[in-house]
Amino acid sequence: FCQGKTDGYYADDCSNWFYNCNGGYGSKILCPSNLFFDKENDACDNKKYIIACGGKTRPASTKAPVVQHAPVETYCVGKDDGYYAD
Repeated sequence: FCQGKTDGYYADDCSNWFYNCNGGYGSKILCPSNLFFDKENDACDNKKYIIACGGKTRPASTKAPVVQHAPVETYCVGKDDGYYAD
């Protein structure tokens, strides 16, 4: 999915997952329970604050929850499918 794409986050319009692309490789990341990915803010948030999900922009006085993104794992890059010992 990420080959040829600029590093960053990619998702469908109203989705609870997204891709984190980095250097042509990426990982599919699921937002925490009951949250959806907001492409405008590159963060998981409540559906009611995501325009692509039919919601409205979050009021300026509130802040979206901070979601830690897992680092992109590169251990398997270039290896055949299978199991490898550490």
